[in-house]
Amino acid sequence: MGNSICSSCINRNICGRESLAHCEHYDVVLTRAEVVDLLKTTREKDPNKFQTILNGIKKTYHINLAY
Repeated sequence: MGNSICSSCINRNICGRESLAHCEHYDVVLTRAEVVDLLKTTREKDPNKFQTILNGIKKTYHINLAY
């Protein structure tokens, strides 16, 4: 199976590194309050994943957050 990377996938670095043949996309709309709550909870419970989630939010919503 060849290495195909979805051009619009925000996780294309992972797809390419793991040689994934298929990407799945889920459109999940979050309110501003839900995004802030997600960041707050992540920072408290798992600070190691905080920057990854923050970067994902920035790429998904095309916004620059100073959190």
